[in-house]
Amino acid sequence: YQSLDAAVTSDYNTAVGTSALSGVNGDGNGRNTAVGWNAGIAITSGQYNACIGSLSGDALVGGSMNVFIGDNSGSVTTDVDKAVIIGQNAGAANMDSDADGTVAIGYLAGAAIISGIGNVAIGFEALDAEDDGDHNTAVGYQALTSQTGTSGEVGNTAVGYQAGDAITTGVGNTIMGWGVLTADD
Repeated sequence: YQSLDAAVTSDYNTAVGTSALSGVNGDGNGRNTAVGWNAGIAITSGQYNACIGSLSGDALVGGSMNVFIGDNSGSVTTDVDKAVIIGQNAGAANMDSDADGTVAIGYLAGAAIISGIGNVAIGFEALDAEDDGDHNTAVGYQALTSQTGTSGEVGNTAVGYQAGDAITTGVGNTIMGWGVLTADD
């Protein structure tokens, strides 16, 4: 119902679900795929996006070449490119062009990233508090979950269950292993 209802001149879009891609309305916004209620509803100039899940990519207006999979994935982002956001509420903040290329996989992974450059968050709540720190890699359940106190160049890498979850303002750390640098250390 109402999927692609404004698409007059746009090409090669696929929409399944109530109001999916209903904002697509002209040239330069083709080859989008949306599956789910309100998925990709706001896209007016973005192209080559895949939004799968209710409300996935529902605020995206001009971003291109993104993958949003999961309920509310990338749900308030308006203009990011080449992001891979998979999981419920992953990438939940309004990512801007500085966050192009963000990878967030897992429930709430990278949930607060707005302008952080070159971040990768894989795992339940991995890097979920960081909003504007750059070049971080968090892999594991709650890896770097508390990091958010330093803007700009941060460059922390944490791999493992709750690895580095006590870090808030640390810079240039490499943390490997289960529970290393946790709140209990």
